Amino acid sequence: MKFIFRIKTASGGIIDNVLIEARNVDEARHKLQQRYPDCTILSAHAK
Repeated sequence: MKFIFRIKTASGGIIDNVLIEARNVDEARHKLQQRYPDCTILSAHAK
């Protein structure tokens, strides 16, 4: 599955449409946290 996230980076920037492929949303969130440490997830939805 593919999940689309909108995040706020640790430096304060907003990034839209971060696409993560994973089996479920929890795995996608984990991958996102590895790619963007200390980010804040503003929204998430499945594509």
